Amino acid sequence: MVGKTQPGIGRRIAKLLAFVTFFAVLLAAMAHTVLQTQRELASRMSSLQATAYALAAGSGEAVVDRDKAKAMSSLSAVSRIPNIVMASIVLPDNSTFASMGQAAYLSDDVFIQDDGSLALLFKGVLPVAVDIIKGGEVRGRLIVVQDIVGLRLGVAKSILTTFGIALFAALLGVLASRPLQRRIIGPLTELTRAIQDIRQSRSFSTTLRDDETPDESGILVKAFNGLVRDIRARDDALQKLAYLDPLTGLANRVNFQRLLDSWIEQRRATLSGSVILVNIHGFRSINDAFSHSIGDALLMTVAAAIKSQIADEDILARYSGDEFVVLLRNVQSMEDVDAALHRIQSAFVKPLQIGELELHVILTAGAVLLAGRVDDAAEADSILRHVDLALADAKSLAAGSLQFFRPELAERVEEDTVLGQALRQAAKAGAFELHYQPQFDLRLNRVSGYEALLRWTHPERGPVSPAIFVPLAERIGLMSLIGDWILAEGCRQAATWLRQGQPERMMSINISPAQILVAGFVEKVRAALLASGLPPGLLCLELTESMFVGQRYAETVIVLETLAMEGVTLALDDFGTGYSSLGYLSKLPFHTIKIDRAFVSGVDKKARKFGMLKSIVDMVHVLGMSVVAEGAETMEEVAQLRLLGVEEVQGYAFARALPRDAACALANEIDRRHMAKSA
Repeated sequence: MVGKTQPGIGRRIAKLLAFVTFFAVLLAAMAHTVLQTQRELASRMSSLQATAYALAAGSGEAVVDRDKAKAMSSLSAVSRIPNIVMASIVLPDNSTFASMGQAAYLSDDVFIQDDGSLALLFKGVLPVAVDIIKGGEVRGRLIVVQDIVGLRLGVAKSILTTFGIALFAALLGVLASRPLQRRIIGPLTELTRAIQDIRQSRSFSTTLRDDETPDESGILVKAFNGLVRDIRARDDALQKLAYLDPLTGLANRVNFQRLLDSWIEQRRATLSGSVILVNIHGFRSINDAFSHSIGDALLMTVAAAIKSQIADEDILARYSGDEFVVLLRNVQSMEDVDAALHRIQSAFVKPLQIGELELHVILTAGAVLLAGRVDDAAEADSILRHVDLALADAKSLAAGSLQFFRPELAERVEEDTVLGQALRQAAKAGAFELHYQPQFDLRLNRVSGYEALLRWTHPERGPVSPAIFVPLAERIGLMSLIGDWILAEGCRQAATWLRQGQPERMMSINISPAQILVAGFVEKVRAALLASGLPPGLLCLELTESMFVGQRYAETVIVLETLAMEGVTLALDDFGTGYSSLGYLSKLPFHTIKIDRAFVSGVDKKARKFGMLKSIVDMVHVLGMSVVAEGAETMEEVAQLRLLGVEEVQGYAFARALPRDAACALANEIDRRHMAKSA
């Protein structure tokens, strides 16, 4: 491409200069020739006319006397004039009186005095006609024709000479253009070659020699070199951004995957090593408590500490916000990996000094052992996916633990993904239903309410346990949508039973953290009550203790206080299994505490459990709240709960959760049975 560009531009420049020079010289010379020819013709015409006037004066008497001999004698004087080809006296009637020379020149096409110079040259003769005047009268005309072929030949020679000079000037112009071509084409050629090199090599190391000439070529070269330097600097910055973590200077995730792929390809036949993914436990809390600048300083310190505990040939990279990944190249077993992680964790036994703060760091890790892996499975993306799963498993156990990848972790994720898709479809199609478990009032000996419990039947797997799909719905962000449906449907069903003449019974509905912390939750509760017609006092919202731990505590309290003012009953569910605290329990507007079945089961057989449960019930009563005991499975347990002063019981001792019609029928049957006993 470069070889074609330079001569093409050069030829065009040479042609342009040759064309301009040739026509400039030719036009100038032709203009000069035309002017010279016109002056020569004018001079000859003037001289010939003067001669003709003299002859006309001398021949006037001969014409009057009709003396032909005398007239011929006068005409003979014309022979002395060079190149005269004809002289003739013509009478007024256009008859020839006397003539000498070639009479053929008297034809009309020759004898036209107002012909232009070009026509005269084309004819080759110069005709002149003057009147013969005698006695004040015109007696005839004298015609003289001069041959100007020589002048025409001279003009032709001049034109040919001019053309030759123009061609020569054009050639000189082409030769003179060579330095100009080199001046213009040289930088363009180098520029084109440099661009081609950059395009082929994908490298911006090519530059041109600096040109100090302050013209367009010099400016072009400087501009190109500056552009290449700017692109090279930007490319270097992008390379660093693409492959290096800007905070710690370590390889980033993309770069680590590239390095891991390269290492696997080199060692595929004898693959042996491990990838460890470590997480800084509680890093988000540190960021929130001490600002992101402290968090950044901690990340840099942790990176340096990990780097100091691994071998030089090992690779350390920043995997994500608070996670680092390590490729251990020389480990053979899980014991080797465990020892390597222990060395890394030993760097954090003492707190890290970050400014004036002393921060304790705990690293939780997931690992993949590469030794003995099947070759086609040993790809960086699958390894990183597996180590991610191993870390998630370690996080679910305890801070500071190490878990290795196991195939069942991937199977569990795959199953959750498939089940999650089905769960989304069920949410869109409204494929859920509510079952209702009666709650028995031990004081009034009747069913006082129901707890609405979500049920889902998978189209292929059949009924799916809530213990499986409810946590999954929370993880994939569906619980708020499903919870809103449960709220609306539970209120609608409770109101329907009221309209059917059923006794007033409380409808208890579980509320997830995802629901209550979404803006507009109070409005949703109001809308559900308004749409169903259910009195607010017959709606009980059950919340777990986990909602009141963390930064959203104040927001949650405001929501609960607003709902309590609306007349909605609030219950603290699963009391005793989470973060029970008398401090926050005394400040929250709960009406009821639901004691977890772990405290209820076996209360009739274990005195210690009975005493523990009595303390809880007494404490709740002191706070002015009622107690619902969950999970009572035997009437013996119910009897002990009655002795403890528990107001309500929910469990298999009275009823399981049933579909709406069966639940309502069973509640009515329980009421009749206990009424009969009372009677």
